[in-house]
Amino acid sequence: MILLRNNNKLRQSILLLFNCCLVFSIPFETIYSNVALIISTLGLFLFSDKNHLILLLRNKAYLFLVSNCLVFLLGLIYIDMSFFVVYEARIGKTILLLLLPVLIFTLTELKNEEVENNILLSLVYSVLFGLFLIFILAIIRNPNNQFIFNYGDLTKYIGGIHPAYFSLFCAMAFFIVLEKFINHIELKVKILCFLILMILFGAILIINARTPIVAFFVCLLIYFILKIKSLKLVLMIFIGLSSVIITLYLTFSQSQINLFKERLFNNLYFSFLLRTEIWNCSWSVFKNFGSPWFGVGSGNVQPLLNECYKQNFLTRPYFLNYNVHNEHFLVLVRNGLVGFFFWINMFVYGLYISVKRKNVLGILFLLLFFISCMTEVYLQRIWGVLFFGIFYSYFIVNGEFRYKESR
Repeated sequence: MILLRNNNKLRQSILLLFNCCLVFSIPFETIYSNVALIISTLGLFLFSDKNHLILLLRNKAYLFLVSNCLVFLLGLIYIDMSFFVVYEARIGKTILLLLLPVLIFTLTELKNEEVENNILLSLVYSVLFGLFLIFILAIIRNPNNQFIFNYGDLTKYIGGIHPAYFSLFCAMAFFIVLEKFINHIELKVKILCFLILMILFGAILIINARTPIVAFFVCLLIYFILKIKSLKLVLMIFIGLSSVIITLYLTFSQSQINLFKERLFNNLYFSFLLRTEIWNCSWSVFKNFGSPWFGVGSGNVQPLLNECYKQNFLTRPYFLNYNVHNEHFLVLVRNGLVGFFFWINMFVYGLYISVKRKNVLGILFLLLFFISCMTEVYLQRIWGVLFFGIFYSYFIVNGEFRYKESR
């Protein structure tokens, strides 16, 4: 152990390997991410530089994350102690959000940014491996080939991750590879990146999660605007994406195309109407219970929502225990204007740091997550916590540290 501590290069390589394994585990069964978390935490205590970690406590981006977690934890004082055990898992996820920057911040010791980029590539490898498992196993188990647009069952082969989460991961992986494609010089790397981009884009369409698709296209437009100097490459990507759409249309049967249209377009009205009813109940809870400044409390949102569903005869949301389906609205209802202030400022400050560093991926990450959160509550499940915590730490917390170093 002493030998490892003294061998700085080996110690840093081990820390990087542990964190890469953690990122790779995000889309799969939670048992894998739990094991990766344990190993990464062990590596933190054994090999990290404690003096270096003290710098994290002076990091404004980390303090914004801490403030959001504290607001949630303080909001638990409103709930009945007999129900406290129900929220143990949510408390654990909140504490995990505080731990992840500590794990990832150790990577700022590594001065070689190419080595650090292995964190980003770990997500790409993970998503591609997940897609491989999804389609190979689905083809084997569904020889009639009707699995492709079965939204609810599509990701059950890799642990049952919600398709909206996996679609978000595909979108982030797409932009990571796109940056490689734009910035890399070697032709063979560009060709490989181009092929991966087409696969990821096809997957985003096939998974068919509406809000991540919208977030993806908004971010793609912003990316093209930011990269307008690379006009030839942008045009190549545009032609490639159009080709994927045409290929999917010509390849799939009419029944598969109808299923796609049914979910993406015809079912849009029903989905929006359902969410409108949920949001009306959420607004009613916010207005009639608790304090506008501090909300109804971190544990009281769902019981009050269910009561509103019951009074308004919303049977599906009531019996399926539907949450707010909007992370931003949830923060407002749960922790009031104070919690909402810290929540929004975390994104605003993150954008500020990313713009200052000219970190395109940091900007796209925040926008992808922010837009996707308009119709889903991502931080109530471990996949969302790991994704947001790791990449907020990597792009924003570490980004602020590197920005101050460079000044």
